[in-house]
Amino acid sequence: MKNVIVDLGNMEIKFSGDFRGKFSSKYTTRFEVNPDVYERVEIDGVQTLIGVGEFEREFNKVEKNILPQVLYAISKATKDNDINLCLLLPLNQLPQKEQLIERFKGKSFRYIVNGQARTTKINKCVILPESQSAYYSLDNPSPYQLLIDIGSRTIGWCIYEDGKMVNSGTERLGIFDLYNTIMTIENAKGNDFRVEDIEGQIKRGRIEVEAKVYKEFLISILNRIKSSVNIKNYDCVFLGGGSIVLESIIRNIPNVEIHPNPVYANVIGCEVVCKKAWR
Repeated sequence: MKNVIVDLGNMEIKFSGDFRGKFSSKYTTRFEVNPDVYERVEIDGVQTLIGVGEFEREFNKVEKNILPQVLYAISKATKDNDINLCLLLPLNQLPQKEQLIERFKGKSFRYIVNGQARTTKINKCVILPESQSAYYSLDNPSPYQLLIDIGSRTIGWCIYEDGKMVNSGTERLGIFDLYNTIMTIENAKGNDFRVEDIEGQIKRGRIEVEAKVYKEFLISILNRIKSSVNIKNYDCVFLGGGSIVLESIIRNIPNVEIHPNPVYANVIGCEVVCKKAWR
Protein backbone atom coordinates (compact mmCIF):
# COMPACT_ATOMS: atom_id res chain seq x y z
CA MET A 1 0.00 0.00 0.00
CA LYS A 2 1.42 3.35 -1.05
CA ASN A 3 2.05 6.17 1.42
CA VAL A 4 1.12 9.56 -0.04
CA ILE A 5 2.22 12.85 1.53
CA VAL A 6 0.41 16.11 0.73
CA ASP A 7 1.77 19.40 2.06
CA LEU A 8 -1.04 21.95 1.70
CA GLY A 9 1.01 25.10 1.26
CA ASN A 10 -0.87 28.35 0.79
CA MET A 11 1.11 29.18 -2.37
CA GLU A 12 2.31 25.75 -3.50
CA ILE A 13 1.06 22.25 -2.73
CA LYS A 14 3.77 19.60 -2.51
CA PHE A 15 3.18 15.87 -2.85
CA SER A 16 5.09 12.62 -2.59
CA GLY A 17 4.33 8.97 -3.32
CA ASP A 18 5.75 7.16 -6.32
CA PHE A 19 6.49 10.64 -7.61
CA ARG A 20 7.39 13.90 -5.88
CA GLY A 21 6.31 17.29 -7.15
CA LYS A 22 4.39 20.51 -6.57
CA PHE A 23 1.74 22.74 -8.12
CA SER A 24 0.25 26.18 -7.50
CA SER A 25 -2.36 26.46 -4.76
CA LYS A 26 -4.48 28.70 -7.00
CA TYR A 27 -7.79 27.21 -8.09
CA THR A 28 -11.15 28.25 -9.44
CA THR A 29 -14.57 26.72 -10.14
CA ARG A 30 -15.47 29.33 -12.76
CA PHE A 31 -16.96 28.21 -16.06
CA GLU A 32 -14.52 27.86 -18.95
CA VAL A 33 -15.54 27.36 -22.58
CA ASN A 34 -12.53 25.09 -23.17
CA PRO A 35 -11.61 23.48 -19.82
CA ASP A 36 -9.51 20.79 -21.52
CA VAL A 37 -6.55 23.19 -21.71
CA TYR A 38 -6.38 23.30 -17.87
CA GLU A 39 -5.35 20.84 -15.19
CA ARG A 40 -8.65 19.96 -13.58
CA VAL A 41 -10.45 17.66 -11.17
CA GLU A 42 -14.18 16.92 -11.10
CA ILE A 43 -15.98 15.72 -7.96
CA ASP A 44 -19.74 15.07 -7.91
CA GLY A 45 -20.19 17.04 -11.13
CA VAL A 46 -18.31 20.11 -9.87
CA GLN A 47 -15.16 20.92 -11.85
CA THR A 48 -12.19 22.68 -10.23
CA LEU A 49 -9.40 24.14 -12.34
CA ILE A 50 -6.01 23.71 -10.71
CA GLY A 51 -3.23 26.31 -10.81
CA VAL A 52 -5.37 29.21 -12.04
CA GLY A 53 -7.61 31.73 -10.33
CA GLU A 54 -6.67 33.13 -6.95
CA PHE A 55 -5.09 31.92 -3.75
CA GLU A 56 -7.45 30.88 -0.97
CA ARG A 57 -7.79 33.71 1.56
CA GLU A 58 -8.85 31.49 4.47
CA PHE A 59 -6.00 31.34 6.99
CA ASN A 60 -7.07 28.13 8.74
CA LYS A 61 -6.29 25.14 6.49
CA VAL A 62 -8.88 23.00 8.27
CA GLU A 63 -11.60 25.42 7.14
CA LYS A 64 -10.52 25.39 3.49
CA ASN A 65 -12.10 23.41 0.67
CA ILE A 66 -9.02 21.22 0.22
CA LEU A 67 -10.65 18.10 -1.26
CA PRO A 68 -10.10 18.93 -4.98
CA GLN A 69 -6.44 19.80 -4.38
CA VAL A 70 -5.81 16.74 -2.19
CA LEU A 71 -7.32 14.36 -4.75
CA TYR A 72 -5.43 16.05 -7.57
CA ALA A 73 -2.20 15.74 -5.56
CA ILE A 74 -2.88 12.04 -4.93
CA SER A 75 -3.43 11.50 -8.65
CA LYS A 76 -0.05 13.10 -9.38
CA ALA A 77 1.75 11.22 -6.60
CA THR A 78 0.72 7.65 -7.45
CA LYS A 79 -1.28 5.46 -9.78
CA ASP A 80 -2.25 3.22 -6.85
CA ASN A 81 -5.90 3.32 -5.81
CA ASP A 82 -5.33 2.03 -2.27
CA ILE A 83 -3.29 4.41 -0.13
CA ASN A 84 -2.40 5.78 3.28
CA LEU A 85 -2.54 9.58 3.44
CA CYS A 86 -0.40 12.02 5.42
CA LEU A 87 -1.30 15.70 5.55
CA LEU A 88 0.50 18.56 7.29
CA LEU A 89 -0.80 21.41 9.42
CA PRO A 90 0.86 24.41 11.07
CA LEU A 91 1.62 23.79 14.73
CA ASN A 92 -1.11 26.12 15.97
CA GLN A 93 -3.79 24.33 13.90
CA LEU A 94 -2.97 20.81 15.10
CA PRO A 95 -5.71 20.81 17.78
CA GLN A 96 -8.19 20.64 14.87
CA LYS A 97 -6.52 17.69 13.15
CA GLU A 98 -9.31 15.23 13.97
CA GLN A 99 -11.60 17.17 11.63
CA LEU A 100 -9.26 16.42 8.73
CA ILE A 101 -8.77 12.81 9.73
CA GLU A 102 -12.56 12.31 9.75
CA ARG A 103 -12.78 13.69 6.21
CA PHE A 104 -10.34 11.17 4.76
CA LYS A 105 -9.72 8.11 6.97
CA GLY A 106 -11.45 4.98 5.68
CA LYS A 107 -13.14 6.89 2.84
CA SER A 108 -13.31 6.12 -0.88
CA PHE A 109 -13.50 8.92 -3.44
CA ARG A 110 -14.62 8.78 -7.05
CA TYR A 111 -13.42 11.65 -9.17
CA ILE A 112 -12.19 12.62 -12.64
CA VAL A 113 -8.74 14.09 -13.29
CA ASN A 114 -8.15 15.62 -16.71
CA GLY A 115 -10.91 13.46 -18.15
CA GLN A 116 -9.73 10.21 -16.57
CA ALA A 117 -11.96 8.57 -13.94
CA ARG A 118 -10.30 7.46 -10.71
CA THR A 119 -11.27 5.85 -7.45
CA THR A 120 -9.05 6.26 -4.41
CA LYS A 121 -9.49 4.43 -1.13
CA ILE A 122 -7.76 6.09 1.81
CA ASN A 123 -7.10 3.57 4.56
CA LYS A 124 -5.06 5.33 7.22
CA CYS A 125 -4.78 9.08 7.60
CA VAL A 126 -2.39 10.98 9.82
CA ILE A 127 -1.79 14.70 10.33
CA LEU A 128 1.79 15.73 11.08
CA PRO A 129 3.09 19.15 12.15
CA GLU A 130 4.83 21.44 9.71
CA SER A 131 8.35 22.44 10.76
CA GLN A 132 8.71 19.60 13.27
CA SER A 133 8.42 17.01 10.48
CA ALA A 134 11.38 18.57 8.68
CA TYR A 135 13.68 17.51 11.54
CA TYR A 136 13.51 13.93 10.23
CA SER A 137 14.78 15.08 6.84
CA LEU A 138 18.14 16.14 8.30
CA ASP A 139 21.03 13.75 7.68
CA ASN A 140 23.02 14.91 10.70
CA PRO A 141 20.90 17.02 13.05
CA SER A 142 22.69 19.01 15.71
CA PRO A 143 22.18 18.15 19.40
CA TYR A 144 20.91 21.74 19.67
CA GLN A 145 18.85 22.21 16.54
CA LEU A 146 16.59 25.12 15.62
CA LEU A 147 14.42 24.88 12.51
CA ILE A 148 12.77 27.97 11.00
CA ASP A 149 10.17 27.22 8.34
CA ILE A 150 9.25 30.28 6.27
CA GLY A 151 5.91 29.71 4.59
CA SER A 152 3.56 31.97 2.69
CA ARG A 153 1.28 32.82 5.64
CA THR A 154 3.08 31.43 8.69
CA ILE A 155 6.56 31.04 10.14
CA GLY A 156 6.92 27.79 12.04
CA TRP A 157 9.86 27.15 14.32
CA CYS A 158 10.89 24.32 16.59
CA ILE A 159 13.80 23.35 18.82
CA TYR A 160 15.22 19.86 19.25
CA GLU A 161 17.71 19.07 21.99
CA ASP A 162 19.39 15.67 21.83
CA GLY A 163 16.73 14.46 19.41
CA LYS A 164 13.76 15.58 21.51
CA MET A 165 11.45 18.44 20.61
CA VAL A 166 11.50 20.89 23.53
CA ASN A 167 9.85 24.04 22.18
CA SER A 168 7.94 25.22 19.12
CA GLY A 169 5.74 27.98 17.84
CA THR A 170 3.91 29.51 14.88
CA GLU A 171 4.09 33.17 13.92
CA ARG A 172 1.30 34.60 11.77
CA LEU A 173 3.66 36.11 9.25
CA GLY A 174 4.83 34.89 5.86
CA ILE A 175 5.97 35.61 2.34
CA PHE A 176 2.50 36.91 1.47
CA ASP A 177 3.23 39.77 3.90
CA LEU A 178 6.53 40.48 2.15
CA TYR A 179 4.82 40.48 -1.24
CA ASN A 180 2.12 42.78 0.12
CA THR A 181 4.83 45.23 1.20
CA ILE A 182 6.45 45.05 -2.24
CA MET A 183 3.04 45.52 -3.89
CA THR A 184 2.44 48.66 -1.82
CA ILE A 185 5.84 50.07 -2.81
CA GLU A 186 5.29 49.35 -6.50
CA ASN A 187 1.71 50.60 -6.62
CA ALA A 188 2.86 53.88 -5.05
CA LYS A 189 4.84 54.31 -8.29
CA GLY A 190 1.63 54.17 -10.33
CA ASN A 191 1.36 50.44 -10.93
CA ASP A 192 -1.74 48.36 -10.25
CA PHE A 193 -0.39 45.00 -9.06
CA ARG A 194 -2.23 42.40 -7.00
CA VAL A 195 -0.30 40.46 -4.38
CA GLU A 196 -0.68 37.37 -6.62
CA ASP A 197 1.30 39.20 -9.32
CA ILE A 198 4.39 40.02 -7.30
CA GLU A 199 6.33 36.74 -7.41
CA GLY A 200 5.92 36.38 -11.16
CA GLN A 201 6.85 40.00 -11.85
CA ILE A 202 10.01 39.66 -9.76
CA LYS A 203 11.00 36.50 -11.66
CA ARG A 204 10.38 38.26 -14.98
CA GLY A 205 12.57 41.16 -13.92
CA ARG A 206 9.75 43.68 -14.07
CA ILE A 207 10.04 44.41 -10.36
CA GLU A 208 13.41 45.04 -8.76
CA VAL A 209 13.34 44.72 -4.98
CA GLU A 210 15.91 46.57 -2.89
CA ALA A 211 17.96 44.33 -0.61
CA LYS A 212 16.88 46.36 2.41
CA VAL A 213 13.24 45.25 1.88
CA TYR A 214 14.27 41.60 2.17
CA LYS A 215 16.59 42.36 5.08
CA GLU A 216 13.90 44.23 7.05
CA PHE A 217 11.46 41.37 6.53
CA LEU A 218 13.98 38.78 7.75
CA ILE A 219 14.68 40.95 10.80
CA SER A 220 10.95 41.01 11.56
CA ILE A 221 10.87 37.20 11.39
CA LEU A 222 13.84 36.84 13.73
CA ASN A 223 12.42 39.37 16.17
CA ARG A 224 9.18 37.38 16.42
CA ILE A 225 11.12 34.20 17.21
CA LYS A 226 13.57 35.91 19.58
CA SER A 227 10.69 36.70 21.91
CA SER A 228 10.53 32.94 22.66
CA VAL A 229 14.05 31.61 22.08
CA ASN A 230 17.67 32.73 22.13
CA ILE A 231 18.59 31.88 18.55
CA LYS A 232 22.34 32.18 19.23
CA ASN A 233 22.19 29.11 21.49
CA TYR A 234 21.26 26.81 18.60
CA ASP A 235 22.40 25.60 15.22
CA CYS A 236 19.81 27.08 12.89
CA VAL A 237 18.48 25.65 9.64
CA PHE A 238 16.06 27.64 7.48
CA LEU A 239 13.56 25.83 5.27
CA GLY A 240 10.37 26.41 3.34
CA GLY A 241 9.90 28.26 0.07
CA GLY A 242 10.39 31.57 1.82
CA SER A 243 13.99 30.67 2.63
CA ILE A 244 14.70 30.64 -1.12
CA VAL A 245 13.16 34.11 -1.52
CA LEU A 246 15.36 35.40 1.33
CA GLU A 247 18.39 33.23 0.52
CA SER A 248 20.82 36.05 -0.31
CA ILE A 249 20.12 37.69 3.07
CA ILE A 250 20.05 34.49 5.13
CA ARG A 251 23.45 33.42 3.82
CA ASN A 252 24.98 36.55 5.35
CA ILE A 253 24.04 35.38 8.86
CA PRO A 254 26.92 33.53 10.56
CA ASN A 255 26.42 29.91 11.73
CA VAL A 256 23.13 29.55 9.87
CA GLU A 257 22.28 27.12 7.07
CA ILE A 258 19.55 26.70 4.49
CA HIS A 259 18.14 23.19 4.16
CA PRO A 260 19.57 21.41 1.08
CA ASN A 261 15.99 20.85 -0.15
CA PRO A 262 14.05 23.64 1.55
CA VAL A 263 10.81 23.34 -0.44
CA TYR A 264 10.40 19.61 0.23
CA ALA A 265 11.95 19.45 3.71
CA ASN A 266 8.64 18.76 5.46
CA VAL A 267 7.58 16.24 2.83
CA ILE A 268 10.88 14.35 3.08
CA GLY A 269 10.59 14.26 6.87
CA CYS A 270 7.05 12.87 6.59
CA GLU A 271 8.27 10.21 4.18
CA VAL A 272 10.71 9.01 6.86
CA VAL A 273 8.12 9.08 9.67
CA CYS A 274 5.38 7.35 7.66
CA LYS A 275 7.72 4.66 6.37
CA LYS A 276 8.56 3.72 9.97
CA ALA A 277 4.98 4.00 11.25
CA TRP A 278 3.24 2.22 8.35
CA ARG A 279 5.54 -0.74 7.70
